[in-house]
Parts: sequence; structure tokens; C-alpha cells
Amino acid sequence: MERANQTLQDRLVKELRLRNLSTIEAGNQYLSEFREDFNRRFAVPPRSTHDAHRPLLKTENLDLILTRQDTRLLSKNLTIQFNKIIYQIQSDRPGYALRNAQVTVCENAQGVVTILYKNKSLPYTIFKKLPHQAETVDSKTSTMSFTCRSLRPLIIPGVPMASL
Repeated sequence: MERANQTLQDRLVKELRLRNLSTIEAGNQYLSEFREDFNRRFAVPPRSTHDAHRPLLKTENLDLILTRQDTRLLSKNLTIQFNKIIYQIQSDRPGYALRNAQVTVCENAQGVVTILYKNKSLPYTIFKKLPHQAETVDSKTSTMSFTCRSLRPLIIPGVPMASL
């Protein structure tokens, strides 16, 4: 698929240039002709006409399936740490029931976090946001940063630049 996209991006631009088409309207009119020619030359019929897709089950939640998922173990006080944030589970059960339980932390593309235990969502509160620590940089990067800062012009109030 990637190879086909690369070919299309490369070939279509060249064909538009060869035909002196430089507007969106002219390009859109030529696109159907280009597609027919491309499919005639490169299309391959599938080995099987069987559709292997299956319908989404009622028990499957697509919003949870399409998340970044990670497993964590709950601590004795029902907390977990994820992305420098400590979450505390709010539960009506006795606290010892969930101690050391394995939970799944799901984060969607918008950053919304859901914590699952046995495929059921657990209510939680944000207990603490940990401070961001300074980034570790290698010596090459820090030297470059220092050099760039030292190359800035020296400005002294009341003294013209030419006299320096």
C-alpha cells in the first residue's frame, strides 16, 4: 500500500506538470482519466472474493479498542501512576479487594484516560500530578546551546553598538 501511495504521489504530480495543469479544478478534471489509466496498468484482481471482515460485536467498544493501552498493578492504597500522574481508584468495595489487581489504562487520542478492571470502567480521581523533571541532554547539545547563547550581541544601555 505504501509503495502504491508513493507511486501515486510521484506520478500524479509529474503527469499534472506534463499536461500544464496548475489549478485544482483542472487537476480534479484530469484525476478520473489518471485513475482509469493507473488501474488499467497496475490493478491486480484479488485471489479470493471472500470478505474476511466481521461485524463489530455489541460487547466491543470501538472507543476503547482504538486507545493506547497499558497494564498497571494497583498499590495498597489503590493508586497507579501513568504519564506522570497518580490516579486513585474510588471504590465502594473494601479497599483490600482491589489491592495488587491488574488494571488496564486506556488513553484515547484526546488524552482522556479510562481505567478498566475485568473490562469494566473504574471511577478514579487524580491524586497528584508529578512535576516534570529537567530533560537530560548530551554534551554535544548543551555545548551547542551554550555557544548559541554566547554569540548573541552584547547590548549595554546607553552605549552605541559601534563603540563596542
